Amino acid sequence: MLLLAAALTAAAQSGSLRGIVTDETGAVLPVAVVTLRGPSGTQRTTAGPDGAYSFFSLRPGLHTVEAFAPKLALPRPARVQVGAGTTTLHLQLRVQVTQERVTIQESAATPGVSTDGASNGNSVVIRGKDLDALGDNFEDLAA
Repeated sequence: MLLLAAALTAAAQSGSLRGIVTDETGAVLPVAVVTLRGPSGTQRTTAGPDGAYSFFSLRPGLHTVEAFAPKLALPRPARVQVGAGTTTLHLQLRVQVTQERVTIQESAATPGVSTDGASNGNSVVIRGKDLDALGDNFEDLAA
């Protein structure tokens, strides 16, 4: 009897956390991964097709929630106090800003790009009499 009473007391003191993961437009994110850290340890789940997530049998206390999806994340981890019963926390992910840097360097081993026709192996330069021989008429030039 004593063990049964202790088990029921422990079950009554556990809590759960649930919510829906959306993006900035309010669209649900079924691919979002939600991570919970707290007195019960670290748990991870994936939001269902309706964007809903849930954690069960949590010890009461302060928990930290993080969520991410491809190119989306929470601006900062959310902190939530979980008590006995169910706590609801809806998460809105934002576009994750990544900084990219491109550096272009000229290498001595690789020649630079030039617009000079003489340095282009596939170019044909027409000069002098050959240039004068071209007609002014578009049809003659095409022929």
